[in-house]
Amino acid sequence: MRVAKLISALRTAGFDPWWDDDIPAGASWEQTIEKALANAQAVIVCWSPISVASENVRSEARVARSRGRLVQTFLKRCDPPLFFGERQGIDLSKWSGSAHDPAIARVKDALEAAIEGQQINQVTAPDTPSGGLLRFRSQIVGTAIAFLAAILVAGWWLARSTTSAAPSRVAVQPIKSLGADPAVADSLTDQITTSLNDGHIPTVSRTDSEGLSGVDADQKLKSLEVGYTVNGTVERAGNSLHARLHLDDRVRHQSLWSYEESGTADDPTKLNSAIARSIASVISCAYRALGPGGLTDTELLSRYLRVCDLFVNHDDASDFKSTFELFDDLRLIMSKAPNFAPAFSDFAKFGAYLAPLLPPDQATTVRAESARAARRALQIDPHAADAYVAQAMLLHPTDWVRREALLRKAVSVDPKWPHANGFLAMLLTETGRMRESAVYGQRAAAADLQIDWKPFGAKMACDAGQTGSAISELRQRVSNSPADSDSKWALRWCLVDAGRIGEAQTMDQPSDNSAVEGLRKAAEKAMKSGDPADREKAKQLGSKLPTDASLARFVIPWSAAAGDVDTAFRFAETQSPGYPTTGIIDFLFIPQTESMRRDPRFFSLAKRYGLTQFWMTTGRWPDFCAGARLSNCKSAAAAQ
Repeated sequence: MRVAKLISALRTAGFDPWWDDDIPAGASWEQTIEKALANAQAVIVCWSPISVASENVRSEARVARSRGRLVQTFLKRCDPPLFFGERQGIDLSKWSGSAHDPAIARVKDALEAAIEGQQINQVTAPDTPSGGLLRFRSQIVGTAIAFLAAILVAGWWLARSTTSAAPSRVAVQPIKSLGADPAVADSLTDQITTSLNDGHIPTVSRTDSEGLSGVDADQKLKSLEVGYTVNGTVERAGNSLHARLHLDDRVRHQSLWSYEESGTADDPTKLNSAIARSIASVISCAYRALGPGGLTDTELLSRYLRVCDLFVNHDDASDFKSTFELFDDLRLIMSKAPNFAPAFSDFAKFGAYLAPLLPPDQATTVRAESARAARRALQIDPHAADAYVAQAMLLHPTDWVRREALLRKAVSVDPKWPHANGFLAMLLTETGRMRESAVYGQRAAAADLQIDWKPFGAKMACDAGQTGSAISELRQRVSNSPADSDSKWALRWCLVDAGRIGEAQTMDQPSDNSAVEGLRKAAEKAMKSGDPADREKAKQLGSKLPTDASLARFVIPWSAAAGDVDTAFRFAETQSPGYPTTGIIDFLFIPQTESMRRDPRFFSLAKRYGLTQFWMTTGRWPDFCAGARLSNCKSAAAAQ
């Protein structure tokens, strides 16, 4: 077993690794591993086709990555799971098994650098899989599950602990069952913890959370660096389940935010996944106020959590009441905490994002406030990436050059900030650079904050032709969270991108528009069969649809996929870039609209969208213009 050989080699190199073979007989497997992982100084994941397919391995790797302790290695050639491939790793696929092999020296060097808190940017050879960010905190234990190995660092390293202040951790205490199946409450506890870990929120192990009670609770909280706890109940009444949860400030002994959700007792999994997602999204959104350098006034903390609740759990994009409440709360926070940059950058971003949906007179006022808030955020913190994102949103949608420059500035000041990466990825999809957009989409998906970028990052990867790992990861997300409509949407599109039409059709839901639904089914049948008669039927259905801008994003890809470019261009003429932000004209560059890109009318439409000018002046041509097609693209653009 190659993991056993790796363990032996690491011991020879001076480490004292711990793995699952070290679990004593009769000990609880899950609790032992959970405790070991919580205390690990470093965790090595050994990717192989088997471990990539293992949800246990992926889950443990996500936890380790969220705590900054993951080193990725590859024992066999394989693609890492989605959202792990953006980081560098160490190729052990050709490792001889010797402790003196240069590959082991690279692992040793990586660990030594990691223990010092350094980030290693390895140069990966062309035949080397990508993998692992190397950056860890000084603890004393590691863990292994299947192909997951972890390192107990040699004793002489233990004195080299970090001096930086630890962030405020969140403990999810056992959710109590009131007449409901205890397993439902137990599962909800685990799902909330997992969702927080996916959002890179520092948590403590379940074992430690369960021990945070009694007369010495405050001392336990302090020793574990826990600042906040999630508590609550799940109650059954008839065939309904009702969950009540709250986030408490355990340092200041105040309750900050509460959340309630109901669902049917027949499907507790769906309810639990929705609750966990909402809780984690709000805490992730508000964590800049909860963590170091955040807000200390509990009233303002509660307000900031409410802002995040309004954004995450209320449809502020169509509910003006929620929108105005969100703005009012942020105005209050900005006035009482004038040096808290995130409040200003949030107002700037939300204002720029939502202004197009407001009545014109109110939109003008909010835009002006958004611009002022962005400037103030950058005065307080030059690394406030969202302020640059807001400034990009406030520009005219076809000002592609300046919009891209501002979004790249946002990424440069905070390379890991999800929204900077996500909105840059969206702009790249609109300008046709799909492969590059997939890179930034994955970076955005690496952290959940206010917006869950994972489904959108996966869709970008699939549109760029990278369907394999994206489909696997999305299937797992849908399995874990059946209520995750965004992941279902992304999975269906990825299956279509991969040509797996039959699988995509099994995910169909009832449609509100039977005519558009009929067109989609006919187009998919034509894509699947390649029969000219099927293509003609789809064309007839599309040609009968009245031109309607609200249906364009549905009609264009299916008409183009069936070869009906006339209908596709007819609907494309109704579209304009930038409502409400970006992501509207990305339909021009997805796989289904290849027939449009080969039509002479394409560059005329691109001129209308301001793209031909952008491509010609910057030289940043879309992917489909690569190679031999570049000269044709240049000629076609010049003709416009």
